[in-house]
Amino acid sequence: QEDAVNSAPDSVYARKVIKELSSERYYGRAYNRRGDSLAAEYLRSEMRSIGLTPMGDDYFQHYVINGVYGIEGDGTLKLNGRLLEPFKDYRLVSAARYEKKNPATKQNHKQLVDSVWIFGKEQLDTYSPFSSSTPLTHPYCIEVLNSKMPWKVRNMQLDYRAVYYQDYQTQNVCGYIPGQVDTMVIYSAHYDHCGMMGDNLLFPGAHDNASGVAAVLDIARMAMVDKPYYTMVFMLFTYVCTFSL
Repeated sequence: QEDAVNSAPDSVYARKVIKELSSERYYGRAYNRRGDSLAAEYLRSEMRSIGLTPMGDDYFQHYVINGVYGIEGDGTLKLNGRLLEPFKDYRLVSAARYEKKNPATKQNHKQLVDSVWIFGKEQLDTYSPFSSSTPLTHPYCIEVLNSKMPWKVRNMQLDYRAVYYQDYQTQNVCGYIPGQVDTMVIYSAHYDHCGMMGDNLLFPGAHDNASGVAAVLDIARMAMVDKPYYTMVFMLFTYVCTFSL
């Protein structure tokens, strides 16, 4: 605890947390391979080391998500027989990104192939492969770099295996510092991320949101030095910040 607790911000500590959460051992902190639960164990150990008082079941607040999706196994995309590299040449996105009201629809070279919209993009975003709550079924969209986008897509081979996890059990990680009064100040961040796209493509999530988690833990570390006036609560969430007090 002496190593963890200090009264000043510590970039070394914050960087350590970010590096740990972004490592391969947590599989992108999502639901395939239970990366979120592995990360939760690490975060619980950090709260213990800091000296926070546990909330819930030994820092864990368990709850059930009514179904999430993950991609397992290898996945491939071929356009006109040419194999493309995920998140270098293309990415899968939710159909909601290209609804009729979305002006982006009019700004892209687009083709409809086998009920799948394929959009040419000058530059790919390198985050958010698709929503874990959205199945990889029709309708969905593929964004392809313009430099890799055929003028005419004659054939497409898309091979991905989406797995549905029914009644998925996950947990928030929560601790607090009792104050002089029971009025609470809450510091929070989500610690889950996009997981993996198949077996080989990892989304580390350093800034979404390992950095926010590191900031929350660093505030907790500093706040342990003196008893605060307000009760300080530190809550780290999974999945759309579902919690209760």
